[in-house]
Amino acid sequence: APAVLVDTCPSARVMPGEPLGLCSTQASPLEAEEDVSKAKLMAHMILQDQFDVLRVELKDQLDVLRAEHKAELAVHKAKLAELQMRMNDYKRNTDSIIQQLSLRCEELEHRELENSLGVAESDLHFSILDMND
Repeated sequence: APAVLVDTCPSARVMPGEPLGLCSTQASPLEAEEDVSKAKLMAHMILQDQFDVLRVELKDQLDVLRAEHKAELAVHKAKLAELQMRMNDYKRNTDSIIQQLSLRCEELEHRELENSLGVAESDLHFSILDMND
């Protein structure tokens, strides 16, 4: 019985007398052009798939970096807030110390004035006594 030829290699033709399943190495120019187009399409699809995978990986990495950056930013903001609170505390303490020192200076000036007045009164008193003698 004659063998039924089955095209097992769509881009090439099976030559009569060849065993089934083997592709002819000779293809027409049209078939060769179709093979090149199919190969280009397949390469394009593979590259597109690789590109899509890389895009997803890069997006994931970017999301991770954004999250890390956000966390670092939150830490820095917290540190800044703490430093601002400490600065405000120091300012209040400094203002309080300045106010206390001002009051103390006024007290000392008042006391010095009183002492000077007391000395002047004593001097006056002794001068009056001396004049009476």
